[in-house]
Amino acid sequence: MSNEIITPAATVLVIRDGEKGIEVFMVERSNKPPFGNLFVFPGGKIDESDSDSRAHSLCKSISDEAASTLLGINNNGLSYWIACVRECFEEVGILMSKSLPASLDPQALKNIRDQINNKKLTFYDFCLSNDIHFDFTNIVPISHWITPEVEKKRFDTRFFFAKTDESQQNDHDGWELTESVWIKPSDALKANSEGTFNMIIPTIKNLSLLLPYKTVADAFTGLKNEVDNIQSILPKFFKRDGNWIGLLPDDEGYEDA
Repeated sequence: MSNEIITPAATVLVIRDGEKGIEVFMVERSNKPPFGNLFVFPGGKIDESDSDSRAHSLCKSISDEAASTLLGINNNGLSYWIACVRECFEEVGILMSKSLPASLDPQALKNIRDQINNKKLTFYDFCLSNDIHFDFTNIVPISHWITPEVEKKRFDTRFFFAKTDESQQNDHDGWELTESVWIKPSDALKANSEGTFNMIIPTIKNLSLLLPYKTVADAFTGLKNEVDNIQSILPKFFKRDGNWIGLLPDDEGYEDA
């Protein structure tokens, strides 16, 4: 593996029960690299603030030790859960908290999110001043993907599953994200195959994890039971006869690529 920096990141599949089955909240990135004009899930890199004591003080349902054990790392695992909550609020306005003050109606939350995104307020100052604690009981890790070595900007990304409901307001920020949609995983995969809903392999594979389930409760139970079986996935790409070939760990020839 190359010696370049690989940035830790967290991405979250926010899921709800729709009229015709499970729906996942997806957003379209702006044309800014590295994920320009692609449909993805909310998420981003782990910030330094996701690891400090103030952030940890807002977490009641899981410790850093327990979170790190689930991810198979030595420490700072809790920062991935925290980043999921922060990114969800900053990017799409969904705040995964156990309780919210009555004063924080949808308009107030929108105004606060705008202040945070405009660097006039920090997410953690907002949470601390309003006694907001993060709800991790509905969040579970589901996969681990590492950007291929051929890419200039690389990420070590943990994907998470998060349950939500109709009470949560949601809207893309109109800046990094240009569109947002609740969509059935099967519909997103079909649209991708038809060329109208562009996604990359990790997004496609994580959507596919939801296909066996009919309800959010079933999906949460099923995916939670698979946490111990999560394998790190590092795609490999190489050129053959002038064409790029991509391989995943279970593909024939992966070890020799």
